Amino acid sequence: MQKKPQRIFTAKDSGKEVTLKVGETFGIQLETNPSTGYGWYFVVSENPFLPISTTSLNDASKTPRPPGAPTTQLSIFKADKVGERSIAMIYIRLFELKAAPTKTFQLRVVVKK
Repeated sequence: MQKKPQRIFTAKDSGKEVTLKVGETFGIQLETNPSTGYGWYFVVSENPFLPISTTSLNDASKTPRPPGAPTTQLSIFKADKVGERSIAMIYIRLFELKAAPTKTFQLRVVVKK
């Protein structure tokens, strides 16, 4: 099991620029509802961060979620080298590719020594 990332960014961080150190792990945690067909998908870029892992977070200690209830997706990355890169994600249904995304997420990541 992947250990918890050192920093976690959420929807409120969309559009921001963050600075990390080489080797630091970070996560992007966004609400999703796969039962409706929606999901978060990465927009391909020239020099992408590749996720170490992407998981659905469900708190088993809480009462069972009703059918159709949202969940949280956590994608974990590692700041592997010095430089600047962006991460862009869109919230869409794959069977509605021509429709505009319902939500978007963007994060500019500056990695320093």
